[in-house]
Amino acid sequence: MKAGIYPNEHIIKIDNYALSEFRTCPRKFQHRIVESLVPGGFTKTPGQLKIPDPPLLFGIAIHQALDSLFMEESLPLAIDVFLEAFQPVPEDKKRTPGRGIRLLENYAKQWQTQDKIYDTIQSELYFEFDLDIVSVSSRHRTSPSTDWKIVYGGLIDKILSYDDQFICMDHKTSTWESQYLVPSHQLSNQFIGYIWATQQIPEYSSCEHFIADILLMSPKNDSFYRSELDLNTDVVNEWKQGIIVTCSQIIQLYSADFFPMYGKDACTSW
Repeated sequence: MKAGIYPNEHIIKIDNYALSEFRTCPRKFQHRIVESLVPGGFTKTPGQLKIPDPPLLFGIAIHQALDSLFMEESLPLAIDVFLEAFQPVPEDKKRTPGRGIRLLENYAKQWQTQDKIYDTIQSELYFEFDLDIVSVSSRHRTSPSTDWKIVYGGLIDKILSYDDQFICMDHKTSTWESQYLVPSHQLSNQFIGYIWATQQIPEYSSCEHFIADILLMSPKNDSFYRSELDLNTDVVNEWKQGIIVTCSQIIQLYSADFFPMYGKDACTSW
């Protein structure tokens, strides 16, 4: 799925990247998502993305290594996966092959006992679901409103099971060390969206639990945190309503052929 507006089919396809761009600055959304001036967002084949910056390359390699660690339960194999994915090795003092190996070794040491209680049901689960139909009025009062289908897509890192419960897990590598790091995930639209998406799969419809798995890279040491979230029906319904309202705004601006500029990054970070 490629996020964007498909006027002939009256469909808007949205992912977390596109939502973030619009909510930061509508003009930025126009340039990056509508006009595709900068590649980005969700794609079914991540390998097709150009990866110019070391943080993104490092994060993708770590994610692939963690997939191997959870599915195969072998640290040596996970390290091999990381080294193969972390190519070409960038000129970055913070993100090196040795740093990645150390991060994986410390991660496995930190969680090896606790993770034995989980069964990994799914890894790297791509999804694309119809979220709702939204009716958007035309600029011309004499014209009828038009129904648009909202399609929400993305990638869930893990679906785990424990004690007859299903749990979503998402890995995040970060260099932001703050007392607000873990609490900030309580407000994550991305994580709530992943719970909603998981619930659309019949066998996982009861899933309300989420684990944000944080790998914090400090200058000298690595730290590991997990934030466990219980996202009930009210929280998910509020998230869904927010998506519907945001998509209505996007379609109205698209119909008006004008996306206002709210932030300086809209035209300076192409």
